Amino acid sequence: GFGSYLAMPILRNEWKADLSLDEAKALVVKCLQVCFYRDCRAYNKIQIGTCDGESVTISEPFAMEHFWGHKLWLEKRLEVSTRAIADTW
Repeated sequence: GFGSYLAMPILRNEWKADLSLDEAKALVVKCLQVCFYRDCRAYNKIQIGTCDGESVTISEPFAMEHFWGHKLWLEKRLEVSTRAIADTW
């Protein structure tokens, strides 16, 4: 889906053949965080599954770190308007 357009550039820049399992999990979480911020209906809890050819492991759900307090996200731009198109951006 659309998330692949967000995650693929990260994977292209940061993936390497010798990633450890912990590095690979961190990379997956980074990709999912980008998708999480883009989707207003997304949930920040995920599970990671791993398989090594002999066994399968699925983690317990855990919450990804996130921050919604950025100054520009909290500005109330629509309340004070100069009636210019740029006011909505």
